[in-house]
Amino acid sequence: MIYGPVLKKNLVPVASLQTATEPLSDDLLKQILPNGHHVSETRRIMTYFRIDEGGRFQIGGRAIPFNATLLRADTTHLKTKAIRICPELADVRWEFEWGGLVAITKTHMPYLLKLDHNAHAGFGYNGRGVAMATRIGQQLAYLVLGEDVPMVQTLGAPFIFHSFRNIGIAWHMITGNVLDQFDG
Repeated sequence: MIYGPVLKKNLVPVASLQTATEPLSDDLLKQILPNGHHVSETRRIMTYFRIDEGGRFQIGGRAIPFNATLLRADTTHLKTKAIRICPELADVRWEFEWGGLVAITKTHMPYLLKLDHNAHAGFGYNGRGVAMATRIGQQLAYLVLGEDVPMVQTLGAPFIFHSFRNIGIAWHMITGNVLDQFDG
């Protein structure tokens, strides 16, 4: 059996972009994130930022609506948001920008899918795959060995109108940004 169509309908690819400044001075680092915290919002359209190992301010988030699945890394909106959050970054040079696709599920939760006898899939990390994929990979190994796992296997939650996903992604991003403006 070919499982690609089953898996494909359970996720939508969305561009996740990041950009980073030049290394910042110690004085500037003390002003913007003095304790070196990593910040991740709980808004509908999440943005996250941190200071990397080289002393650069790094910010990431989704692409802009109607270009939500393109790999082209246009991070202008992220730089604008960074300066709104930390006005001290207004005159800083931005050195890097990059992007890639993340798998978003309908529930925004990862899935452990049973596809067939001893055929399983783990996916849908929603942009948090580094840690989650390691843990779910371990769960998949136990399943293949015939052992029970604490994570519930599901049949997934397919997107009914998957072929219209780009319109849905744009709608989610536009309405999410508008609603986030009212949350403060």
